[in-house]
Amino acid sequence: MDISFFNHFPKLTVTLTDSSIKGSKPYQTENLISAKEIALGVDVKTLFDDKIIFNELFITDATINLKIDSLGRNNFDIVKPSDEVEKEEESSVGLALNNFKIANSNFLYDDQSSKTYLKLDQFDYDGLIDFTENQLTLNAKTDIKNVNFSFDEQKYVKNLPLKGKINSKIDLNNLSFYFTENNLELGQFPFSLKGSLLMPNESKVFDLTISSEKNDDSIYGTWISKRKDLPVLSRKFSLKKTEFIYNPKNILVQPKYGVDEEYADEYDNVDWVNSKKKKYDESDGEEYFVDVQRAASDEIYKINGSTQKLTEKQLKNLHKLDLEIIRNTIYARHGYSFANRGARQFFDYVDWYVPLYTNVEDKLSPIEKDNIALLKRFEKYATDNYQQYGR
Repeated sequence: MDISFFNHFPKLTVTLTDSSIKGSKPYQTENLISAKEIALGVDVKTLFDDKIIFNELFITDATINLKIDSLGRNNFDIVKPSDEVEKEEESSVGLALNNFKIANSNFLYDDQSSKTYLKLDQFDYDGLIDFTENQLTLNAKTDIKNVNFSFDEQKYVKNLPLKGKINSKIDLNNLSFYFTENNLELGQFPFSLKGSLLMPNESKVFDLTISSEKNDDSIYGTWISKRKDLPVLSRKFSLKKTEFIYNPKNILVQPKYGVDEEYADEYDNVDWVNSKKKKYDESDGEEYFVDVQRAASDEIYKINGSTQKLTEKQLKNLHKLDLEIIRNTIYARHGYSFANRGARQFFDYVDWYVPLYTNVEDKLSPIEKDNIALLKRFEKYATDNYQQYGR
């Protein structure tokens, strides 16, 4: 233990170095907190009083682990009232500091009962903390190098920096989160978070408002596949805020490319999801297999099933994929969200496509309903021409 004016000058502090605190059962063999330095700031005015008051806390190079097992037992309930103390003398043990600083530390919250996981690497915290009766109040500036967050086995944030001002409360008694005013920047996305997330028992109640004043109204991120057998395991993406407006004149537009990609456009109407193997026989008797795909014609950019009544003459020479895309474009105009990846692949790049609904049958016009019925009838007997395409 070290008592000094110099460790956090001009404040007088009592400092513990290379210290640790073990967790409660069933985590009694693991550290609840370990730190290179834990310093308590002394209220100098109380030095000559009967009781010395500590009003600040500094933690440096620490690892903090809050854990709850599947039975609801936690590792942070380390102080319990003695059975020998009279009931009226019992008091809740808590921590309330207006000046709480954490530097270059790591934090883990792993709740197996609610399947909530939060990991913060190399974070700084400067502000208020109040931990009383299992209720944690935070109001401070923070800067975190890496954030990982998952809930119910679904990963939402992976290895992104986070900084800004937080003002929130966490009730650990019933696992409820209350976000008063949080102005943050995750990765390159600035946003404001308000509302609540309540998870009593097994139910979940969301009342969250996430807003951003970023000029381009876009969210940037990286998609990472859980499957390791796919040819593409990650892909960067951007999501642009778009207002849904139904327009029956919306049509698929063939993407335009630069000079160096002049031949790429002929492959954007290819069904890359539903490829199949085709066998070829060599003259020497050997055989080999290649992946072949089906492609749509340019008619998918011309025929509109929402503004004109389609005829058998228009459809009779089309391949099955042509008919499927023309039919699905009718649904896409109404904001239908395609669960089938094979259908969705042709609309993901379209600016006007905003997936909102899982059922749009009640939104279809009489012309659209008639055209869908006709398209389905032709799809039933249409064929597809499979070819090998490079990519």
